[in-house]
Amino acid sequence: MACTLLFLHEVAEITRVPLSSVRRWIATGKLRSLRPGRRRVVRAEDLEAMLRASERPARIERTSEHSSPPAATVAALIGQVDEDATSPAVEPDSSTGEVTQ
Repeated sequence: MACTLLFLHEVAEITRVPLSSVRRWIATGKLRSLRPGRRRVVRAEDLEAMLRASERPARIERTSEHSSPPAATVAALIGQVDEDATSPAVEPDSSTGEVTQ
């Protein structure tokens, strides 16, 4: 069975990344390579295996009802909670039932 060998610049073109990224993948062991002569090559099967291993599930876009509130709203809610925690306790008057501070 013949295997397809790819030069590093071909791997970079296929994956649409800079050549330096391909070299880093090889240096860190993420992508296997061979050096049968002076030039380094990658087996197509090894490239496919690396790409399959690094696939991420498709991102699910959040709809407006499930999206998180903006940072300003979150900050306001946090501030509101802090103010409630530091405000004096409010209790109704036992005789009249009115709330006094």
